[in-house]
Amino acid sequence: MSCPSGGYVLSENTCYLGNELAVSCKQKTLSKLGCAVCNDGYYKKGSLCFSCPNSMKTCLGPNQAISCKKDYFLYKMQCEAYEDLEHCNTTYEYGCRTCIDGYYLFDYHCMKCSDNCHQCRGEECSICDNDYINSEGVCKYYKIIEHCKAANGIECTKCASNYIVQNGDCKKKSYWYIYMIIGICILFIILIFVVIIAYYYFKKSMKIKQNDIMKIKDLKERDIELVYACDFLITDHPRFEFFDENQLIVGETREFNQIIGNVGKERIKLQPTVFLNEKIELTVEPKLVILSKGKCVTFHYTIKPLCSTHITDSVVINILHFNDNREESLKVDIEGMTNITNILDFDELEIKKKVGEGSFGIVYKGFFRGESVAIKTLKSDSMLDDQLDEFKKEVSMLDKFRSEYIVHFYGAVFIPNKICMVTEYAKYGSLFHLIFKQGMKKLPKEAVRIKICMDAARGIEYLHQNGILHRDIKPDNLLIFSLDKNVPVFAKITDFGSSRNINSMMTNMTFTKGIGTPVYMAPEVLDQSRYKTAADVFSLSVTMFETMKWGPAYPKEQFKYPWQIAQFVCDKKRPTKPDDMRQEIYDIISNGWLDDSRHRSSIETIVQQLGKYNTVYQ
Repeated sequence: MSCPSGGYVLSENTCYLGNELAVSCKQKTLSKLGCAVCNDGYYKKGSLCFSCPNSMKTCLGPNQAISCKKDYFLYKMQCEAYEDLEHCNTTYEYGCRTCIDGYYLFDYHCMKCSDNCHQCRGEECSICDNDYINSEGVCKYYKIIEHCKAANGIECTKCASNYIVQNGDCKKKSYWYIYMIIGICILFIILIFVVIIAYYYFKKSMKIKQNDIMKIKDLKERDIELVYACDFLITDHPRFEFFDENQLIVGETREFNQIIGNVGKERIKLQPTVFLNEKIELTVEPKLVILSKGKCVTFHYTIKPLCSTHITDSVVINILHFNDNREESLKVDIEGMTNITNILDFDELEIKKKVGEGSFGIVYKGFFRGESVAIKTLKSDSMLDDQLDEFKKEVSMLDKFRSEYIVHFYGAVFIPNKICMVTEYAKYGSLFHLIFKQGMKKLPKEAVRIKICMDAARGIEYLHQNGILHRDIKPDNLLIFSLDKNVPVFAKITDFGSSRNINSMMTNMTFTKGIGTPVYMAPEVLDQSRYKTAADVFSLSVTMFETMKWGPAYPKEQFKYPWQIAQFVCDKKRPTKPDDMRQEIYDIISNGWLDDSRHRSSIETIVQQLGKYNTVYQ
């Protein structure tokens, strides 16, 4: 079969005009008698292009869509109209995207949920209609739950009376909290009654107890003699005195009582006031009393002296009249003496002039009970705890000494900001002052110098016999009281702040920082080795050498620095004998500063040897 000439094309036994290819064909065949590639909206059949159905945008055939036109969606290679979709909420190119409530999405179409289901996922319901309960994806009427009266599509929301919703079910109400509230209210009411009754009896008993504590009694119950303290008060003690056998003991508390009675016509308040006194501790109890007419009270006093003193103090009892708010006072004087101790009253010290000063404080000359004394004050404003401890140790040690070669100790003041120590006053000051301040201008005779050495040795002998190491023997700590041959003692040892009991130091008798003076230190002390009483003997020997020489053992011209002295001593070297020093005296000194402490003379030996040359006073 063939087509007539004139531009016809044969396709499937049918002749078509060739100019139709210009519209539907995108690319013709080489013979120009057919189409190789069709335009969009056409499909190829044989050598010609045919138009896709109206709903299709592109297709492979009349029943095979590739894409659809507007208002159509592609479903199983067919183009269906959106308007044919039912129950869709939103759509897209393949059909429904989401469905309205009551329907679920299946194969791009909306399918109806099960009966009474408001929202579902496939055949399983998520939210049921009102008055229905979702039970494992199945909607059930709310009445299937016992006592349920309403539901919200998920669970029961309302229950019958006496029932409450609990985890979607109706549970019987529990009235325990009501019972508890009622019980609490009943207990509270009972408690109020108990408190009121208890308060009544407590107030009554407290009044009885208060009267007993304050010793408030009826005046007619007293059978002791009372005198008028003023026109409306009577007492058994207008004042208190402590003298002679009744004197107060320092550091001990004394207790005493005072009865005061109200013989006036009105109720009054009594309030005792104690003024601050740094010399005593004084208390009065009770602190406040309401005293009715015809009543009396017993005030309890305690007094504790802190130092040896003459006490002149008073307690002021403030009085308030309730009827007219009038105020007045009653003064109760307290006077007495304490026993004599080494704890002194600062007011008994009469400071005259300053005679020395050091890092510890200032030394004054003064008087104590008519005696000339040295008052060693401490700088308490900058005093450290360990310095105060050292001061207390020195006071404790001095109080135990009973030797004419140890400076006499009168006592100490421990009142804050007034801390001081009182000892006998040395007319000539220290040996250091005589040697290095007055110099060769007033060189004492040899016999006087030997006597000074003898007194110092006897003082150390006393200390060692009583188990005490001085640890700081030097001219500064030897006080000169006389140079008169008729006076038995020339020199006395002082300054026991560095001293220690030998027995307490047996476990650790090594050099302690700040203890001793390098010029007078024994080699074992300089080497920080163990030392005993021989260290004091060494220091005494250097002191005796300076006393006999009446000058320094280590002249500054030869020893500019302290370490040079220490090196000199540790090298077993000692000062040479001056030309004017007796050989026998130098030998005594030399035997006291031997390098080996075991071979040094004992203090008893030195006392014995010096005694042979002591011609001033035996």
